[in-house]
Amino acid sequence: MSAELPIIYLARHGETAWSLSGQHTGLTDLPLTERGERNARRLGERLRGFSAAKVFTSPLQRAARTCELAGFGAVAEIDRDLAEWDYGEYEGRRTTDKRLCERQMKRYAAISRPQPKQQTKSQEHYEYEIKSSRQHTAPGSPRGNSSSGRR
Repeated sequence: MSAELPIIYLARHGETAWSLSGQHTGLTDLPLTERGERNARRLGERLRGFSAAKVFTSPLQRAARTCELAGFGAVAEIDRDLAEWDYGEYEGRRTTDKRLCERQMKRYAAISRPQPKQQTKSQEHYEYEIKSSRQHTAPGSPRGNSSSGRR
């Protein structure tokens, strides 16, 4: 069976004052710089004649404006899930900022990583555990204590 996979194109928003200065920009809604607007228009020139089945943009103005200047604003759907991370106390700070000690950055990295999904045990797994525990339980022992006499 041969199914053609979709092609996905991603475009990052244009330059902002904070991306230029190296500041962490999460939910702060900054506009594009003149250079950011110019680059968004150039992206539109490169994509002229390109049609997409769907176009999505973050609700933040730097992304929505990039999309608009590239020529896709009229067809773009705003998707709140495309908004940046909330950097919290690190918002607006630079990685090189002396106030950001290494321990804090490691902590932030650890909590911001996607956590693996908890796997739930199947009914068969539970039945196996029950059957297995019954095999290792002495007959007539109170509360299912093992034959070793441990409580």
